[in-house]
Amino acid sequence: DMTAVYERLLASDVWVIATPVYWWGPTAQIKAAIDRFYCLAYGANPGIIKGKKMVMITACADPVKLATPFLRGMLRESCKFLQMKWAGEIAVQAGPKAEVKKKRRQLDKARALGAKLAGAWQST
Repeated sequence: DMTAVYERLLASDVWVIATPVYWWGPTAQIKAAIDRFYCLAYGANPGIIKGKKMVMITACADPVKLATPFLRGMLRESCKFLQMKWAGEIAVQAGPKAEVKKKRRQLDKARALGAKLAGAWQST
């Protein structure tokens, strides 16, 4: 039910697009949702999402530099097309279950990004 999803998106200052890398892109479910964001930028109320922030969070089995460029590019271009602002990204190589918990640097980066976004939200 996209109506409920749209309501939540419109009420949000930051959209977190979280997906594993799947064939160098997002999962089919995330891609289908992104396809339906068009109406929020160019539908009955054009620009209604202009200026909202977008963040990417992803995990991949291959090295990040090899696995994420296409996903990152697709989301950054989508962000521009939707007239949103790119607010950051977290990408981590993690294979076996729970391996990401051992990635201290990426976890610290995720906490810092969350704190930055929360601080920006609280100051508005």
